[in-house]
Amino acid sequence: MAKSATIKTAKPHVAAAPTPVLNLPMSRGNPYQRLLYSAEHAAFCAEPFNKTEIVDLPKVLAEGQRLLHLHWDDLIFGRSRDSAANANDAERDLAALEAFKAGGGRILWTVHNRSPHRDVDPATFCAARARVVALADLVHVHTPDAALHMQRDWGVEAARLRIIPHPSYLGHYEAEETSLTRDLPNCAARSFLFFGAFRANKGLDTLVDTAKVLLRREVPFHLHLCGRSARSHQKLFRDFQGLDAIEITDEAVPDEAVAGIFARAQVFVAPFNTLFTSGSVMLAQGFGLPVIGPATDALRDHVAPDNHDLLYDPQAPRGLLRMMTRLVEMPDQELRVRRLAAFDFAQRRAPAIISAQMMMVLQDLHDGSGSSLHAVQATPLAAPARTDAPPAERAKTRLADLVKTLGLTEPLRILDIGANPMNHDAPYKELLAAGHAHVTGFEPQPEALAALNAQKSANETYFPDVVGDGETHRLNLYRGSGLASLLEIRQATLDHLLGLRRAARPTGHIDLPSRKLDEIEGIGRVDFLKIDVQGAEAMIFGHAKTALSQTLAVQSEVNFFPLYDNQPSFGEIDRILQHHGLVPHSFLHIEKRLVRSKWLGQIEGATPQQMLDGDILYLRDLSQPDAIASGDLRKIALLCDTCYGFSDITLRCLEILVQRGEIKTKVAERFIDRV
Repeated sequence: MAKSATIKTAKPHVAAAPTPVLNLPMSRGNPYQRLLYSAEHAAFCAEPFNKTEIVDLPKVLAEGQRLLHLHWDDLIFGRSRDSAANANDAERDLAALEAFKAGGGRILWTVHNRSPHRDVDPATFCAARARVVALADLVHVHTPDAALHMQRDWGVEAARLRIIPHPSYLGHYEAEETSLTRDLPNCAARSFLFFGAFRANKGLDTLVDTAKVLLRREVPFHLHLCGRSARSHQKLFRDFQGLDAIEITDEAVPDEAVAGIFARAQVFVAPFNTLFTSGSVMLAQGFGLPVIGPATDALRDHVAPDNHDLLYDPQAPRGLLRMMTRLVEMPDQELRVRRLAAFDFAQRRAPAIISAQMMMVLQDLHDGSGSSLHAVQATPLAAPARTDAPPAERAKTRLADLVKTLGLTEPLRILDIGANPMNHDAPYKELLAAGHAHVTGFEPQPEALAALNAQKSANETYFPDVVGDGETHRLNLYRGSGLASLLEIRQATLDHLLGLRRAARPTGHIDLPSRKLDEIEGIGRVDFLKIDVQGAEAMIFGHAKTALSQTLAVQSEVNFFPLYDNQPSFGEIDRILQHHGLVPHSFLHIEKRLVRSKWLGQIEGATPQQMLDGDILYLRDLSQPDAIASGDLRKIALLCDTCYGFSDITLRCLEILVQRGEIKTKVAERFIDRV
């Protein structure tokens, strides 16, 4: 019997499982990351990694996960208003990232923003970003403009940069064929759409002003403002309530509603003041909407080249108005051509195409070969850094030039009541360092006084006295040394506002005699009075009539919501200072707090709005210059320019001095030219 033949069959090909890449953080609502990893037969897949898990990175590395894709660093660093807590959290998370890198981990960083959307702690954010710059093996940006920014401002070498454009969302919210075959919607008037979070950098004030002009001119148009807004923007839209021409959707839009919103629009409005990258602009073009906005390099990189003429000069005061008017008057047939250009651009940046480029970069990250450098868009080289003097040197030069121009020969006499530095530099720091100020300070807290005396210069004198009304008072001490006061903390305020209780814990008290300012010998005339005494300002001013009648400027803390029992209000302080011929110039700082609620943490985006206290600057009234001596004008100019950067005050003082013949015109103009 013949043996039967053995038939060998080939084993079916099984594609290798994609290599997981930790995505930190992974967005829940924005599909951007899913699109970025959506290439057919993708060799890598996105694995969500929560920011609360950063400390586990060394452990995850030990388990074999060695690729990390970092996104939205502004959602990780400097998120709260507690800068000390932010710094501690950042140090902890950065240490974990550094341990991950030191153990052989590889990091790709996609830079989405030039600066945080919620810029509450820029110092912590910038310090953390600088360390991320050093850690990242590769840095992904969406435009050449962003690549230049990362080179110039953050020192990222061109060899580490990879430019991959932002993908369009074509085919994500509805079938691609549905979008591409939809005709220009038939609208009674030209239909404009603004879509996305209502943030300060998006030019909403310009858009609102433009819409009001169009309404006054009875131009037929419809504008849909769609996105979540802060309370400040809700006020901006108040005048639009009940108008047929303006539709406002002030809420998050569910995914299933996105296509319908864009399907009803004809033109997308992007009046962004600043732009780094824009998902909303790419989203709009995937629905065929031509984009209008300022012709910045960043926006041009996001817009179909055939529609670049719809971008207006960002310096033109009525650029958006003229462009919206042009689109209202544009024939539908021409708008259809613009629509095709938008669709074509969205197809060239389809998720599958962009994702394929990202796979090259991830392979490069995996093997460290540098192979993707020439496989994606070429990175432009930033011009060499400017050789200007550092800002500190420029400030010194400007100060010296101004002193020479003004002809000042004696230092400003500064009185600082409540001189506790509390980790903040005094506004007169530069004047003092240059020898153009002499400071007399009063600080009754022993530790704060010791710190001041330990680092004082020859032009500083500090006393332990309490300045007041001449009576003995109890100085109440609290955990936060900046809260020490002759008044007692108001318990109702601690129960009402968030973030005060810890610092307001009592630590003791000292009974101290006080001295009336006008009766303290040796102070003499005061050019500038800085006062921060936690509620005792009115009492001190009541016994400082001579000082207040002579001083040229006062920086005072004022109260809006009482932190202490029986604390004088801002109105009382204002009345006293204006009685002495001082007028309010500007708020230098306003401290705001959240109002407590047991449900507060259940809604995102709550921002502190309750004003607690702040610092305000009062000056002699420059609208009545005849009442101000020329020597005093010189001092006001120097103080405002060097301490606060108020160049308009400087220029006005110079102008008056020139009119009086005290300074030659050429001398003043020479200073202005140098600045």
